[in-house]
Amino acid sequence: MSGFSNADQLIFNITDSCSSVAEINKSTSVFSGILLAPECDIRVHNQLTFAGELFGENVTIDSAAKLTTPPSAVPEPNTLLLLGTGLLGFAGVIRRKLAA
Repeated sequence: MSGFSNADQLIFNITDSCSSVAEINKSTSVFSGILLAPECDIRVHNQLTFAGELFGENVTIDSAAKLTTPPSAVPEPNTLLLLGTGLLGFAGVIRRKLAA
């Protein structure tokens, strides 16, 4: 798939309840993304490389499967500076209104 630069940008959402276990099983595959299956049991196995996150009722990882979580996004320093400047400006406006 093109257009996705990180595993945390691709979400697979299973909305139906599962009558059995949702299995991810392919030894030569690399799975990237977030799998949401709140009403299903998930099993990852058979030396699969999985880069992402799993959310299920019960999650089982076995048979040498490798699960790696993508790094979390960290805000850039410019974003924090902009937030701080905005908060200072807001505090100044409130201070003026209280003084008047």
